[in-house]
Amino acid sequence: MNIAVIGGGFAGLCAAVKCAEIKTNNVTVYERQEKAGKKILMTGNGRCNLTNADGDDLSKYVTGDREKLSGIYKNASFMNVIDFFEKYGLFIRAKEGCIYPFSNKASSVRDVLLNAAKNNNVRIITDTYIENVSKKTGKYIINGSEYDRVILACGGKAGVYKEQEFNGFKITKNLDLDYEYFSPGLCGVKCDGDFALLNKSRAEAKVTLISDSADSVSDEGEIQFTDYGLSGIPVFNLSLYIDKKILDNGCCIIADFLPFMSDIEVRGLFEYKKNAGLDLFKGLFTDELAAYLKKDTDINDLNAVTKGVKHQTFKVKGLKEYKAAQVMKGGIRLSEINDNFESVKYPGLYITGEMLDVTGHCGGYNINFAVVSALKAAGDIIK
Repeated sequence: MNIAVIGGGFAGLCAAVKCAEIKTNNVTVYERQEKAGKKILMTGNGRCNLTNADGDDLSKYVTGDREKLSGIYKNASFMNVIDFFEKYGLFIRAKEGCIYPFSNKASSVRDVLLNAAKNNNVRIITDTYIENVSKKTGKYIINGSEYDRVILACGGKAGVYKEQEFNGFKITKNLDLDYEYFSPGLCGVKCDGDFALLNKSRAEAKVTLISDSADSVSDEGEIQFTDYGLSGIPVFNLSLYIDKKILDNGCCIIADFLPFMSDIEVRGLFEYKKNAGLDLFKGLFTDELAAYLKKDTDINDLNAVTKGVKHQTFKVKGLKEYKAAQVMKGGIRLSEINDNFESVKYPGLYITGEMLDVTGHCGGYNINFAVVSALKAAGDIIK
């Protein structure tokens, strides 16, 4: 078969290599950048978190169709991702559940994929912007060439691109595929307030997103204060649950800086420190966070102090822009594909990775989904 893959990132390269394992297949990858695999180098702060030991935990993914996602993950696993990369010579290591290349360099992952593509005679055409895929007499037409199967692996709008637009949207719009609202994901959250005192400091905290229009969601770990609001992995994960509806109705993030203690225990701690003539915040928090907590709190009112430490409220204004985000949230609805990622409207057309309405938490979940979707789509084609 003649097979076209649009997009030379994680999903695209993995799908192309898998399809080309059948030597009679002719596989062509179209990539709009000057090099394929460019975004791979940016993942995991240059270390490339490939997958996670909890990669099959569906609670780590945000989607508008959880039942469909469950069906997709049948007969698929994060082990498929590990097996695929090990097959082509990538050594891996695990750290706290996260799976990295043994070299700790994302370039090792890209080099393995490009080498596998070359050895399997995958043709990669770069600097090529595809806006339209049409179908004629049972074949798909791309730039005047005919293909028996097409895999869409265009990625999303997040990160730094040559063009500040999502070309996958143009393709899917022309095909009249239904989609969820797009927004930046795994990014910082803009909040009301003056963060000058915090001076880009960090703190351990449990953060909870509160909204009248959705259930609350929490995460815990190190957060970072910025000039615009909040950042850090726990905040990135909360950003996946902030959509247009929640923003329109109003929402806030509650930070608990002593999550391992109850309100009563914290009040007792401050009462002890006060009675002993000790500074309430010394020995607990950084000078920057202590100054911020003291700014609008009557330190003689222990209930108010406890509330400030356990229930510090940040009103959410919005999300950071796409260029500061790790992923694009939203995308083509899962109702548009079957469990093998094939379009229900266009047989022979497959949609994979970030283009779909599935977004994972930090920790390798998005790459895991991209590769799982690519391998299932390619597996269905070569089957």
